[in-house]
Amino acid sequence: MVDRHATRTVVLLRESPPASVLFALHRLLGMGLAEIRRRVGTGVPLVDVELFGNDHALVADTLRTAGERPTRPTPR
Repeated sequence: MVDRHATRTVVLLRESPPASVLFALHRLLGMGLAEIRRRVGTGVPLVDVELFGNDHALVADTLRTAGERPTRPTPR
């Protein structure tokens, strides 16, 4: 059951991201690429989490990682 009074974070994409972002989301969220594409195409959130619950550490880590800008490897 969803608590209507809970503070939530929702991540929704309006258009399909580049392949590199799709793969990063796949690794971060543990979702298949087809599922990510389906959610983007139908307007279903990729992430919909309640904040300040018992799993706050896991939720915070996931959101922190999702908000980081990916770094490119340094050429050698």
